[in-house]
Amino acid sequence: MGYQIDLRSFFLLVAAFQALVFSFLLLVRSAKRKSLSDKLLALFLISLAATLSEHIAGWMGWYKSQQLTFFPFGNHFLFTPLAYLYVKSITNSSFKVLRRDLPHFIPAAIYFAFHVAVWLMPVDHKLSFLSRLGANNYYLFEGVCDMLVLLTYTSLSILHYRAYLGWLPFEFSNTRPLELVWLRNFLVILFVVCLVELAFSISSLFYSYWYDVRYWDYFIRAILLYYLSIAGYTSTRPVELAFANEIQPDITTNIAEPLPMQRLADFMTSQKPYLDPELTLKQLAGRVELPTQLVSQTINIGLHKNFNDFVNEHRVQEICARLKMGDHKTKTLLGVGLDCGFNSKATFNRSFKKVMGLSPKEWLEGQKS
Repeated sequence: MGYQIDLRSFFLLVAAFQALVFSFLLLVRSAKRKSLSDKLLALFLISLAATLSEHIAGWMGWYKSQQLTFFPFGNHFLFTPLAYLYVKSITNSSFKVLRRDLPHFIPAAIYFAFHVAVWLMPVDHKLSFLSRLGANNYYLFEGVCDMLVLLTYTSLSILHYRAYLGWLPFEFSNTRPLELVWLRNFLVILFVVCLVELAFSISSLFYSYWYDVRYWDYFIRAILLYYLSIAGYTSTRPVELAFANEIQPDITTNIAEPLPMQRLADFMTSQKPYLDPELTLKQLAGRVELPTQLVSQTINIGLHKNFNDFVNEHRVQEICARLKMGDHKTKTLLGVGLDCGFNSKATFNRSFKKVMGLSPKEWLEGQKS
């Protein structure tokens, strides 16, 4: 089988090769760290790179004999379920792929089995069979199923990440490092892949264009794959996370009683745990010697606040007390804020204005007058 490499096939080939290299590195790192997220990301990169292989083979002239026709080079039903499981593994350090997750891969298994069965047919029989499939709108059916899987798992991944962002303030006092910028970028790229695929799929229903026009779909995908390979490998998860996006059992029976609320209030006043910029709900519960969920519901339901607002309110009150004592005479306002548990100017200013209704500078000037 002869082949030729032009600029188009070379660009896709390099993107796919780079993805395979970084996938190998991720699998090696996964074995060392026992990291499921690294393994899932590696499989995602491999499956996304495989979708380029059909066009790589086409531009290299491997389809001329028709022997490769209908070979399952790139399984479009595979990479979005892998993306969804990857998102879940990044936001939950204890996440495991269980038997109940296997149905996510049923469409991919059906696609692979059917394509392999047809591909193995003698060329003449295969072409005749494919002609009958085309006459019965099989390709339209497969394309619709492809888009449904792509849209479904892209949506599930984005919704899971949004739910994770909503969960953070209830567990951590410093949420910015935990917003997982890499994961956000990953989902943006997944969304772009989905949009481009959708645009080409819809336009193909109204316009008949040649193979070279469809190349630009894979060209965009290759560019995104260059970024995903490098950024995915170099990204790090800041702490162990435990977001499950599941309803937790209700233990609110005692939160209306004064003991948990008073005990928590006394502890915050006497021990000032909020001075720790990395304070988490679990750490606070351990120090106050109450169940984590009871502390959470005491704050959320009893005080009608999330953990982040609860802690930052105490920090702001501490700042006000120190400013009244004259700490601003020897330190900057930001310096006082950092001493009281804030770890960035933006969070300090935003939280102070939310609690006091004024910026730190405006509040201080009001105290002088």
